[in-house]
Amino acid sequence: LHKAIRRQRQMCIRDRCTILLMSDKVAIGFRVEPTKITYSIVKNDSSSNYEIIRTDKINVTKSQFITDQLTLLRSQVISVIKDYGVNYVGIKTMESNSQTVNILRCYIEGVVIEALASLCIDKLFVGNIVQLEPLLEMKRKEIKSCIDGASYYGIDSTIKNKVTRESILAAIGSLKMISNDGR
Repeated sequence: LHKAIRRQRQMCIRDRCTILLMSDKVAIGFRVEPTKITYSIVKNDSSSNYEIIRTDKINVTKSQFITDQLTLLRSQVISVIKDYGVNYVGIKTMESNSQTVNILRCYIEGVVIEALASLCIDKLFVGNIVQLEPLLEMKRKEIKSCIDGASYYGIDSTIKNKVTRESILAAIGSLKMISNDGR
């Protein structure tokens, strides 16, 4: 636990050197798994360009009590959001046609959503691929293709991890909510 906290502080100090312009909008996209939370920080400038600032993960610690795991995850999620000045959040949730439901994933998704209640978030997207379609102005097939490695919205084809790509799309989806509602 102490090693994880120390590593988190070191990352925070190092990352504070990244200066984001106030005119830029900063979003975070989350994709939860039972063992980790993958997140991506995406910046949207005034000319509607998307820049991936960071992709990383928060590992679920091994603990005897699930409440300890969830409490630590909550504080780490809040810390990342505050460190990057995030005000747009996207959470890619489990697909409704999933054949198996992992209860720990559901708990973690709930904790991420609950953590946002204590923060000033301008826009929040919570949903699956079907709900991303109108925001991204893409068909399901195109979204799946992007997750599988095709380049859309400046997502570099060198990013191979599908879960990371889903978190990037969730962040972009939250940013697209701005333009889709006229703000």
